[in-house]
Amino acid sequence: MRQYKCLIKEFRDVTPKMGEDIFKFRMIIETLPVEKINRQDEKKYRITYEVIISCHEIIKVCWQARGQIISDNDFVKVLCIEGLEYFKKEFEKGNLSESSTVNLNKKYENQNGVLDCPYDLNKIQCYQNFTFQVEVDRKIGFR
Repeated sequence: MRQYKCLIKEFRDVTPKMGEDIFKFRMIIETLPVEKINRQDEKKYRITYEVIISCHEIIKVCWQARGQIISDNDFVKVLCIEGLEYFKKEFEKGNLSESSTVNLNKKYENQNGVLDCPYDLNKIQCYQNFTFQVEVDRKIGFR
């Protein structure tokens, strides 16, 4: 296993201002192998990834219609954690390019076609300058 220290360097709203009902946020995540921390050549091992998280405003409206009171700040936290979870999953698999998009439009539909917020809003830990670690399996052998 190889461990990486990851940092959310930026998480900000990049929603177009005119006439769209889509939320878009950009998350910039920097990774560094743990064994390279505090080495003189540390900078050359840092890799930065950009993840764009987008969804229609209707998701928030549907959650509120089902009795889930979601403030704007809470909704931003949900978008942040979605981007973070996507990043972790894809980074662990080695499938992540340096620019990716997460589209949440249909992700929250349950079997009945109803939209539910899948998170406990009080427990979300995701924000700019948040650090976390990811372990990646080293693949050994031939393909």
